[in-house]
Amino acid sequence: MQFWVEVFLNNAAAWYLNYLLLSSVVFSAVLIVGRRGALSPVHENRMLRAAVMAVPLLATFRVASAHTHLDIPTGPQVASVAGPWGWTAIAVVMSSLVVGGGFVLGLVQRSYRERRRLKERRVVEGPLLRDLHGLVGHAPRRWPRITESPSIRAPVAIGAAEICVPRGISELIGRRGLRAVLIHELSHVERRDGFWTAAAYAFERLLLLQPLHRGIARRLRETGEFVADDRSVAACGSPEPLVQALVAFARVEGPGAGLSGFAPGSLLYRRVRRVLSRSSTTGSWVPLAATSYFLAVVALAWFTPSVAPACDCLLRFVRPLI
Repeated sequence: MQFWVEVFLNNAAAWYLNYLLLSSVVFSAVLIVGRRGALSPVHENRMLRAAVMAVPLLATFRVASAHTHLDIPTGPQVASVAGPWGWTAIAVVMSSLVVGGGFVLGLVQRSYRERRRLKERRVVEGPLLRDLHGLVGHAPRRWPRITESPSIRAPVAIGAAEICVPRGISELIGRRGLRAVLIHELSHVERRDGFWTAAAYAFERLLLLQPLHRGIARRLRETGEFVADDRSVAACGSPEPLVQALVAFARVEGPGAGLSGFAPGSLLYRRVRRVLSRSSTTGSWVPLAATSYFLAVVALAWFTPSVAPACDCLLRFVRPLI
């Protein structure tokens, strides 16, 4: 038992330290490009998603490669989880994971409370459902379930197969506004924006030693909203229905559903200003340039200094099996 505990602690600490090194390079490069506005929202969102996936895989592959015969070139090994400082590093890493795990549980609990708050929602069926489908104007790959609830003030995508709207939404924003917000939320459902945003926030809380997670999670949410806004405006032919709906939702009293206020600098303020100004939605980089840039950043990150696990006992145990 002690053997496997030592194996786990050493490899977990090595993985976390490698993750910090790799993510610092990849996340910084992605955030810098996004801040300069070189990418369209859809391409920036894809790059952010790729970064969230690639960095854990790179860290895992880097630690796993230390337990094989494969001679895989990496960056210079600056440290090993061994010696007097090794157990200090393990203690710091494990403590941060325990604290981060508590934050993740809090995130899960908050999500559970939100679901309970929506338990009174009912499924929209019959002529009203056909009317809502007709408003969208096109058939998606799969129609999500549409529900309505009296406890929210703005539409919200729930999971990957449901859109919940406030009760009486058509009286509040009219048919044009309803079409705009349905297309907006349908974009969130089809692109699984909720999953990616939740994953980014979970990483931010669990791996709290990496402060760049906050920027990644924020940009994932922002670009997801921008992409959905662009799709809604393109389908409606004008930004006015979406803007009028957002303003109407912001004025409704009651518990929020993720919309911030109209204070300058807020996400809602920037969304409205962006669609009204018809700002560029294409960016100055073509997709090929964005993909090449991301691959170059990943290659550069791979050759950053590495931290090796210090489990010689595991090496002797695993290598004969490979």
